[in-house]
Amino acid sequence: MNMLKRIFLSTALVLAFLPAAFAKPFFFVQITDPQLGFHEKNSIEVGVKLLTETVEAINRIHPAFVVVTGDMVNNRFNEEQWEAYQRLIGQIDKDIPVWHIPGNHDLKPREEGDLQRYLDRYGYDRFSFRYKGCAFIGANSCFLKDGCIREEQEHCTWLLQEMIANQKARFTFVFTHCPIVKEAVDEKEGYFNFQAPYRQFYLGWCERFGVDAVFSGHLHQGRFCEHNGVKYYTSSASGLPLGDGFSGLNIVTVYNDHFTSEFVKAADARNPLENK
Repeated sequence: MNMLKRIFLSTALVLAFLPAAFAKPFFFVQITDPQLGFHEKNSIEVGVKLLTETVEAINRIHPAFVVVTGDMVNNRFNEEQWEAYQRLIGQIDKDIPVWHIPGNHDLKPREEGDLQRYLDRYGYDRFSFRYKGCAFIGANSCFLKDGCIREEQEHCTWLLQEMIANQKARFTFVFTHCPIVKEAVDEKEGYFNFQAPYRQFYLGWCERFGVDAVFSGHLHQGRFCEHNGVKYYTSSASGLPLGDGFSGLNIVTVYNDHFTSEFVKAADARNPLENK
């Protein structure tokens, strides 16, 4: 057998096995806004209880990984809140990776030294990785909400590079703290969504570069919007909810040709792939 034929057969064998590997479903968990100390005067008792339940649920269902979309604490200068958060999130099984992006209560980048303090704690304010052919990109939305033009432009360049690099991913999932949009692309701009010019810009990017879903938090209650084929999920809080929200975690299950997203109470969390 000549060398060219061997290379052809070897390549064909590898390609034959790739679809089977990718077809095997997996699931991950998004949690957002544990926000220890939120709506608790000089206390973190309720937040600790809710985050403990969340961590126990994560260990029980054992996802491939966890993404925390910001607002880990309510007061970024309160070491009791940070220490409690780190202690509890550190109880997630060691073979379950945990990724973080900052929320507006964790980071105020316009304030001197704040970004560096956050980086000293986590080592990064964004992430990008691949898992089973899918792309996962975590962005720092604090730059937008705080009007940090220079930092936003640098972050925008990084995000563009990541989106281009992952255009051939099976699915592309983006994570932000603040939602780009909650329920409608023409909704009124405010504290809980992107300002209109940024909104249109990033909505266009998500469509152009084949993003399948954007997962966010910040609102402490669940919302959903679909625009030009891109799904925008706003998850309720792991911590204290607001409005019609309830405390829990978002379970995202990825199949060969589609994915599902379900926000559930910690007590109701189940491995979605059991008996499948």
